[in-house]
Formats: sequence, C-alpha cells, structure tokens
Amino acid sequence: MVTGGAMGMGAATVRRLVGEGANVVIADVNVAEAEALAAELGPTAVVEKLDVRSPQQWTDLVQRTEERFGSVDILVNNAGIVDPAPLEQWDVAQLQRVLDVNLIGVFNGIQAVTPAMKRAGGGSIVNLGSVAAFIGIIQMAGYVASKWAVRGLTKTAALELGTYGIRVNAVHPGQINTPMTRGATFETSSVALGRVGEPDDVARTGALPRQRRRAVRHRQRRGRRWRADRRPGRLPGHTPVGSGVDPPRASGGDGLWPGKQQPDLLDVLRHREEIEAP
Repeated sequence: MVTGGAMGMGAATVRRLVGEGANVVIADVNVAEAEALAAELGPTAVVEKLDVRSPQQWTDLVQRTEERFGSVDILVNNAGIVDPAPLEQWDVAQLQRVLDVNLIGVFNGIQAVTPAMKRAGGGSIVNLGSVAAFIGIIQMAGYVASKWAVRGLTKTAALELGTYGIRVNAVHPGQINTPMTRGATFETSSVALGRVGEPDDVARTGALPRQRRRAVRHRQRRGRRWRADRRPGRLPGHTPVGSGVDPPRASGGDGLWPGKQQPDLLDVLRHREEIEAP
C-alpha cells in the first residue's frame, strides 16, 4: 500500500514495486491520476481512494486489501502537503491542516495496518519524512513541525512494533523534483551529486537505513512470546528490531549489504532473518 501513490515519489515507489512483482494498492485522493498510473502498470496495481485523515477510510482500505490480496506486507506512508507562509501569517487552522495530513495521516496508517501485519507475521512500514525533520526552513513552520513529529513517531513505533516482526523506518529526502516542489528554486551547491533529486532516487533506496537491520520473527514457545532482556525486539548478540534509526541524508557508505549486489526494493522491504529463540 502506497499513500499519495498517484504522483511524485509515491508513483515512483509504485512503479518500482510493481516492476519487482508486488501487488500494489495506489491509495490517493487524486483518483484520476492514480487510475492513469494503474492503467499504465497493469492488473497488479489497483486504485483505492483514501483520505489519510480518516481512520474509518483506513480501516476499510486495510480490510479490502486483505480480502483482495490475502495480507498487507508493506505500507509506504508517502502522502503529504506543504503550505508555505511567513510565521506571523500562520493561523491554527492552517497549521492543523498540514498536521492532519503529514502527521495524523501517518499515525492513522500505522494504527490501521498493525493488526493486519501481526496476522501476517510481520511487515514493513516506511514513513516519508524530509530533511526538514532535522532543521528549520523559513516560511515552512507547519511542514517542518510535522516532519519532526513523523521522525519521532517512527522511532517510537519501531521500538513498539519490532517485537512483532514489524519494521518501521523513515526516509528523509532533500530537494526532490516532484509536483509538490514545482516552481521552487533549488540550491544544489552543497549537494554531493550536484543536482536535484528525482523521485526514483528515493524509491530505489528501499527507504531503509544504510546498514543491515535484522527483523526477528519470534516463534511461539510454550504458549508465550520469548523476549530477551524484557525489551521488545532484542535477542542476545543480535541487532534490535526496528531500532528507529533514521537513514542518512546523503548518498554514500557501503550500501545496505556491503560486498553484495544491492537488492531489489521489494526484497529489502520483505527481508526477514528468522532467528529461533533459545
């Protein structure tokens, strides 16, 4: 499931996942653009109208997705808006509008898919943040506040849901050429690649940290879930599940699997290493 999947980074993610064999729900309020994308990609891409602000619409969507495909394995919380204005001109209604989509929409999505992912034995939730989650940006008070909050929500959800094999991560893009940024003036002198990013640059990262994170599917032992050190997602000698570490904001490093060919996005999102608890 990809929210805001009709255009920009969402559409790039949908294309990549479909290309790698996934059944993908394009969830968006822009049904016309979503249907055009689905027609281009074929029967494995389906369209669902979703207002991420509505918990009931989320509940209904998850139910229909399970009925259609059997499970919900991946959620990409991509939907977002921006509404720039000088700080002194912001009012509570404008702030609430941005928070309702960018933050509450992400919260609603995590809550809605968690029971389904538990039933499936695990899953992957990817929240689209922004470099605005680390800095301040002039005239972007609501957007910046929402992205800082998404970063914190991601960390908390990762720690809480990791024990169920549900990984929660955030990716924080910088300057990306999307319909939302159309008309913006970009400064690329400090960008390593010397250019503005494209939606597929974000989609192909897999939206995961640049180091391997093991997801642990706990086996049921003697009628209870084994939890080492009484801390969710921890096994002795192993990296904790869903540590909530933000991915780096620039390209570089050894890649997700050093010394190996970079995996497909679908493989990365689905990856689990099953570790049997003693």
